[in-house]
Amino acid sequence: MALKKAELQIIGEKKTEKVKVLFNPNEYKITSAKKFKWIQPVGAERPIKQYVGSEVPQLEVELFFDTYGTPQPESKKKDVRTYTEKVMAAMKVDAGLHQPPEVKFVWGSLNFQGVLTKATQTFTMFLDSGKPVRAKIAITLESVDTLEALMKKTPLESPDRTKHRVLKQEEKLWQMAAKEYDNPGEWKRIAKANSIANPRVLSSGTRIKVPNIHES
Repeated sequence: MALKKAELQIIGEKKTEKVKVLFNPNEYKITSAKKFKWIQPVGAERPIKQYVGSEVPQLEVELFFDTYGTPQPESKKKDVRTYTEKVMAAMKVDAGLHQPPEVKFVWGSLNFQGVLTKATQTFTMFLDSGKPVRAKIAITLESVDTLEALMKKTPLESPDRTKHRVLKQEEKLWQMAAKEYDNPGEWKRIAKANSIANPRVLSSGTRIKVPNIHES
């Protein structure tokens, strides 16, 4: 069974161009990152974390191209840029889209869609004429999602949804805000939603409305 070749799909306005790699990569790297900051609530013993957001997932992979190893005589060997320029085309602005196209890197179970934010070509072998016959391209794709896809990924218990909680023994509103919004400073939002004038006198077991983070 032939080894399946990785493929870069350039998604233009009118058509999708499929560029098969000459050689499968040895590895690829996918990076996901979360951002936090540390804040010190009044009366708390030590700082607590506040979730700030997520960074865009990235795929990094190096593609290898070689036309020197073909059986043709040296004078007939192709310029390796015949292949590398097909990849670099994904960095150009599509006339119909008015921006660079989205791309997919597909290899086996991997199907990563994004935009090509960086591409570094390195030419490593040349004929006596100066024609490049061996090259590699290190590419970075940043993932893209439609709003619909992002909403499907939003968990039901996200701060974008109103919910209700029961106040635990000795639990404070700032602690509830830290848990629900990753921001203890949002306790006033909870107090306002529940018409709480004095949060210091709340009893455990009190049913608390936790409003949507976007509610005023």
